Amino acid sequence: IKTSRQLSTGMALMPVNIRDVLLTMKSSDSLGKNIRRRGIDALEAKLLYEGKAVEAEMSIRAEKYWESKWKMEVSEDAGNENNKIFEPFLTDAKRNILRSMARPSKGCKCGSISHDLVNNPQCILFRDVKAFTSPEISTADERKRETFLLLSKKKKPRTALEAAYIERFMKLRAENDAQEEEAKFVLEMEKK
Repeated sequence: IKTSRQLSTGMALMPVNIRDVLLTMKSSDSLGKNIRRRGIDALEAKLLYEGKAVEAEMSIRAEKYWESKWKMEVSEDAGNENNKIFEPFLTDAKRNILRSMARPSKGCKCGSISHDLVNNPQCILFRDVKAFTSPEISTADERKRETFLLLSKKKKPRTALEAAYIERFMKLRAENDAQEEEAKFVLEMEKK
């Protein structure tokens, strides 16, 4: 088997420095004709300059794209007070960082104090992917919670101590159910 130092698709997996790549390109018959006049240092500087220019152009275009997406999303949900939390705009990368953060002691991961869970209709963290889901998911969970609350209100406690115990138990149960619903919601949104 004859081995060569020419670049191939499989070699992209090996760590290679820029200088080696440029030396290989310069010694190539097809590419070498165009770059033989310049030295390796000049080629390396030119490659880094062009790479930074492309990276700057990409970041400007990405910023414009996410800003337009955010404006469109805010216009669709104009009545939401949580839009003001992120004044300039919120990119997908920033959303994912916020989604993966731990839940704060008060408020939601999005920074709002008006709600506690990300499956709240006012939360902006999953608003972009909610458009791809059916509304039946949230309404079924809401109906389940409403039925649970109606059943819990029908029972009359005998003493104040029993009433406080039942209220505490119901509050804990509702909180656990809400966290379970949020986990199901997040799982469903991450599938999208």
